[in-house]
Amino acid sequence: PVSIVHGTKTLELRPSAVDKATAVRCILKDLSEQSELPDSSPSSPEIVKEAISSEFGFILAIGDGKTDEAVFQFLDSMSTALTVTVGKKQTHAKSYLDNVEEVHALLSQMCLL
Repeated sequence: PVSIVHGTKTLELRPSAVDKATAVRCILKDLSEQSELPDSSPSSPEIVKEAISSEFGFILAIGDGKTDEAVFQFLDSMSTALTVTVGKKQTHAKSYLDNVEEVHALLSQMCLL
C-alpha cells in the first residue's frame, strides 16, 4: 500500500509503513550503540524511545508541514527533544517560530553556545 500526503507545495508518495518518524527512529538507533537498543519492531516503540532519549542529551526537530507531524509525535514523550513548527498552527510540536528567518536566528544563536 502507498500513502499520498498533500503538502503546501509538495505531494509525497511513500510506502504506508514508512514515514519521517520511522526515518528518525532508524537514524537515532544507528547513531546509538546497537547493543543497547532493542529491535525496533512495532511492538516495542516505547522501549526504543526510552533508550534513544537516554542516549542523546538534546534532539531538535524543526518542520513546517504535515509530514513533520509524525516526527513531532514520535519525539513528544522524550524530555531531551525540542520540537518546533514553523508558523503558528495546530501541531504536535512543543514550540513554534513564525518564519524561516526566526529558524535561522535560533540556529545561529545555538551555534554561539
